[in-house]
Amino acid sequence: MRRRYDLVLIGTVHRDPRGEGALLEMLEEERPEIVTVEVSPYSLRFRQRHRELLAKPDLPAEVREFLRLPFEYRAAKRYGTRHRVPVLPLDLCLTSRKYLHRAGELLKGKSILSTREPPLEEALAREYALAKRCWSDPKLAKAILKGRDLRRERALAKRILQILRHHPNKKVVHVGGWTHMLQIPGSMYQLISDLNPRRKLLKPAACRQGIDIP
Repeated sequence: MRRRYDLVLIGTVHRDPRGEGALLEMLEEERPEIVTVEVSPYSLRFRQRHRELLAKPDLPAEVREFLRLPFEYRAAKRYGTRHRVPVLPLDLCLTSRKYLHRAGELLKGKSILSTREPPLEEALAREYALAKRCWSDPKLAKAILKGRDLRRERALAKRILQILRHHPNKKVVHVGGWTHMLQIPGSMYQLISDLNPRRKLLKPAACRQGIDIP
């Protein structure tokens, strides 16, 4: 049995336009002394290099959203600046490079969104509903996420554990996508579950409160 640390995992649905305010509110409630975020140093550098493009008034909405810092990081930095708390990017740079490889098409004015995709609000509502179902139904979660990157799961778990070991008496909150926090073999959560972390699903759509997951 590993030592029990003060660790909270906040699962998010990426791209939610209400996410920043809701996450900041939750961080204020939890009052962590260290915040880690599922974003890589490479991703932060990439967006820093292209930040001047955000000033263009004719920039397509999907390109603008792609180039903005993720709301998870924006909220964490606001909290960190306010309380002088370190905010640590935790994701793999290789993962970000693969994802941001699409930026070449974006910067040439091509859309990253399929015309067949549902409106954002509809897509977010579906994903929140799916997240709740997967949290209570590991079999469903395992079936849906069988193609996930297990190396990435191991890397995230290892980095969280390293931070806890370096700061054993501090409260740590990790913010990342909800799929990493499911009770399925090989997930980030499963790999550190013996630390007894507390999980919360950020759900800003209705009441701007998190859903505690036992």
